[in-house]
Amino acid sequence: MAQRGPRRVGPSMPERESEAEEGWEYLPVTVLAIFCISLLATVARARPVMAATDSLLAVPLNLLPLYTLNMFMHGDLLHFLGNMFMFVCFGGALTVLTSNRHVLGVVLAAHVPASMWLHLGEGLVVIGSSLALAGVIAATTVRAVAIALGAVDRSDPIDTVLGGTFALAVLAVFGFLSLSGLYYLRIFDHHFGGWVFGGLAELAWLGSLRWRRG
Repeated sequence: MAQRGPRRVGPSMPERESEAEEGWEYLPVTVLAIFCISLLATVARARPVMAATDSLLAVPLNLLPLYTLNMFMHGDLLHFLGNMFMFVCFGGALTVLTSNRHVLGVVLAAHVPASMWLHLGEGLVVIGSSLALAGVIAATTVRAVAIALGAVDRSDPIDTVLGGTFALAVLAVFGFLSLSGLYYLRIFDHHFGGWVFGGLAELAWLGSLRWRRG
């Protein structure tokens, strides 16, 4: 199987963007792990635990329990299934386009700051993976557009066709479900931070790739 990601152009340039293990790079390990952990947390009815402190240590103490682990917690099974349906689709598409490590980075880059923004700015403690989902959708859209415009150097044209087609199909399904009212994820509500931080994370990564290529 051909190597995925940008070619080596210098000693500091990574040879590939995806995992080194041949044959495993298309398996959405990050997505499946989040799905399984979220299912367990939902069944157990887990809820965030806030550090009882008003000191400067409040944010770092709450970073894991209140701003990160809350991603795995959902109100009920219906809430879980609604989020996971699209998360698996878009997370799988982004995995094909990039890598499992990249998807994990986007998830954290979207969910954690968005959770902090809602809590510190509006006093809202949120649960669920919809912030991460919004970020992954935004990142998948940015990456798919970048590939379509030729802004991403792909060493394997099959990867480009496969990943781009998969991403466009997922975006089309999401658009249809949104327009039909069967499923939609609002942008201008509490999900806004997830959309913004996920899109910015992908733009920053694409910018870093271009910078390293010189």
